[in-house]
Amino acid sequence: MLGSTYFKEEMVSCAKQLRELGLNGWIHPDYEAFVRGEKQDIVKRWHKGERAALKKENNYLKVHYKHILESDAILIVNAEKNGVKNYIGGNVLIEMGQAYVNDKKIFFLYDMPTNSGYLDEIESMDPICLNGNLEYQGTYQKMSAEEQIDVLDEKGNKTGKVVSKTEVHKSGLWHRTVHVWFLNSKNQLLLQRRAKQKINHPGMWDISVAGHISAGQTSKEAAEREIQEEIGTHLDPTELEHLFTVASHSTINNGTYIDQEFQDVYLVRKDLDLSKLVFSDREVEEVMYIDISELKRWVDEKKENLVKHTEEYNRLIELLTPKP
Repeated sequence: MLGSTYFKEEMVSCAKQLRELGLNGWIHPDYEAFVRGEKQDIVKRWHKGERAALKKENNYLKVHYKHILESDAILIVNAEKNGVKNYIGGNVLIEMGQAYVNDKKIFFLYDMPTNSGYLDEIESMDPICLNGNLEYQGTYQKMSAEEQIDVLDEKGNKTGKVVSKTEVHKSGLWHRTVHVWFLNSKNQLLLQRRAKQKINHPGMWDISVAGHISAGQTSKEAAEREIQEEIGTHLDPTELEHLFTVASHSTINNGTYIDQEFQDVYLVRKDLDLSKLVFSDREVEEVMYIDISELKRWVDEKKENLVKHTEEYNRLIELLTPKP
């Protein structure tokens, strides 16, 4: 939790709200002390203009930097100060830069400042504006470094419970994912080779694009997001053709990764220029087109480096194979 000392009451209030949402909500303890009426010696010196000295004596910048490194994200309270709306001061700008270069998410409680001399620098760090609302759907998910997932019952209905992706697979909870297949005009399907650092099925051939549906997202929204993240392609949602949904259960990695998924399977009929695709280093190693007949041969022969989605492959191949 960062911001001008001028906003200390609102910062303390926001930290409390974040904790109620289940987040750590760290704030420098001096701010909380000031709000309680404590440490008035520091407050008096601050108002006398001894701010630089106090920052040195209390190591505020270094303490904040330490916690920025340990955090998933920073939330900046940027309210109005002395007639300046959505104020961002010099210290906060420095701290934004520290967060940005360390790949931390940056959130503004309010909108972007409009009269800052550093607007270009601020915009370049891609802060996410919350419009003054910490309680809208998806806040927990956005502020957590780990994706949050809606837990389902055995029939695929939402239970109202939201947990991390790690917990979903640790406890074997039912959840929903998207599988997107790209089919070109030559009737070939796109396969991706999973990145070698993936937790499950590293280096194996798999569906064109696939991923989890984040809490609060629709299936199509997740499909669009995964396509953008994995192969760097923007898609109009009308291009997504829902084929079917598969209920799948599997356990891998010596029983430590339990998959109980409802997999929404989509087809996109599109000719992709593979040379222009942009892969996520964390997700995709490479891609290739494969004839449907060749994929069928791989499935029938139980090819070792093909991720096992037997029911899905068979249903897809049947749908796409021309009838005599």
